[in-house]
Amino acid sequence: MDKITHEARLNNWKHIVEECNNRPHGVTVKQWLNDNGINEKVYYYWLRRVRQAAYDQLKSENSASLVPSSGNSVSYAEITLTQSVPTRSLDNTVAVLSTGNISIDISESASEEFLVKLMRAMRYAG
Repeated sequence: MDKITHEARLNNWKHIVEECNNRPHGVTVKQWLNDNGINEKVYYYWLRRVRQAAYDQLKSENSASLVPSSGNSVSYAEITLTQSVPTRSLDNTVAVLSTGNISIDISESASEEFLVKLMRAMRYAG
């Protein structure tokens, strides 16, 4: 089947799928298909095609909106925080680890396993 024929059939089946989805309350899909003279296997074949086409279109629209076109340039804006940085509570603090602008208060209840993981993570943060 050539592309034009496929597109025409797909559009026709989109309309049929929409009609089936808008069937009266209480009418099953199978009953609606029988009432409208539509083969159930053919309907589900085209339902998969309609869903795939809708998914492909949505995916291409989303990926196109994420990638700037060649005429667009990327710009950056500075954002100033309006909230104040919370002050540290030194209750139960037995150590403070700092690197760059990261500062972590360690309480005496911190496990050895946690401290090992924290040290590994901080090695890559600074």
